[in-house]
Amino acid sequence: MKPVLNKGLTRYSARNFGLALFSGPLLRFWVGREIDDPRLIATFVARTAVYAVINCYSVLLNGLGRLRRRTALAGSVAVLHWPVSLWLRSTVGAAGITWGTVDVILPLGMSNIL
Repeated sequence: MKPVLNKGLTRYSARNFGLALFSGPLLRFWVGREIDDPRLIATFVARTAVYAVINCYSVLLNGLGRLRRRTALAGSVAVLHWPVSLWLRSTVGAAGITWGTVDVILPLGMSNIL
């Protein structure tokens, strides 16, 4: 089981590195203009890394039928996401929205690992 999780994490890490490396052309293609905000790109990379870890363990926990704790935490994440992201948007800027997502979703990811 552990080698499968390690392989998944390695694959997601490689994709995350590729996202950081080619973020300029990808964002230009996606948005249609140049985005030169390193904080925003760093938050996108951090968000992707957190989701990679969460997804690897979520699949395992779903297969094992351990859903009660994850469901309760997902509900709290849904309630907290908007206020935290909007507050960080007003204090940090556009990168604050993504940092809000990372801050709120990180406890869910940590509970998956534990």
